Amino acid sequence: MNECKLSEKNWTRVAVFAGGDRGHYRTDFDCFVGVDRGSLWVLEKKLPLALAVGDFDSVTAEERHSIQKRAQHFVQAQPEKDDTDLELALLTI
Repeated sequence: MNECKLSEKNWTRVAVFAGGDRGHYRTDFDCFVGVDRGSLWVLEKKLPLALAVGDFDSVTAEERHSIQKRAQHFVQAQPEKDDTDLELALLTI
């Protein structure tokens, strides 16, 4: 994820979009990470998807292919894993 630009004072501000209410969100981040279906949401909002992580069991095969094609980095986990998709995303960042 070195492609993310640095903000003031050399900090990188990363937004992670997973499940839940996304009614209120900001776009003043350096990187956008989508977790499973959250990846599709990031793309639908026309935000740059730096990383897509998850087992992608909540999207169709066609949606997964679109996410994989458009994300800068794509990490697909096996559905039978020890960590949740969100935990995997945080470990990957």
